Amino acid sequence: MFIVYVLLIRQSSLPKFEFDWLIAADKIAHSVLFFVLILLLLAAFLFQTPQWFQTGKGVFLFGFISVFFGLITELLQLWITTDRSAEWADFLADVSGVLVGGAFFEMAMKMKRVKLKKM
Repeated sequence: MFIVYVLLIRQSSLPKFEFDWLIAADKIAHSVLFFVLILLLLAAFLFQTPQWFQTGKGVFLFGFISVFFGLITELLQLWITTDRSAEWADFLADVSGVLVGGAFFEMAMKMKRVKLKKM
């Protein structure tokens, strides 16, 4: 819910800045939000359905869900909000956060498997 709130909040509620770096900060914020989203989803469902994560299906499934969520939030910004606009660059930042988060999760899982095999 926090991510939906942040992505759909009225822009007039946000502080006004006149810096070019703020554009980059917006994209970084999108990436970080979706990085956290995919990690939380994966961590939550790892304990529920561990068999999905042995084959990589879990990362793919929740990655797809997260990307779809990013697309939906951009479309909501376009259709529902009056002072927000949808941007392809925001969606690409969402996708990049999902990809980096998914890769990070996979690397952490591989490191954990290697440590367990050595024991």
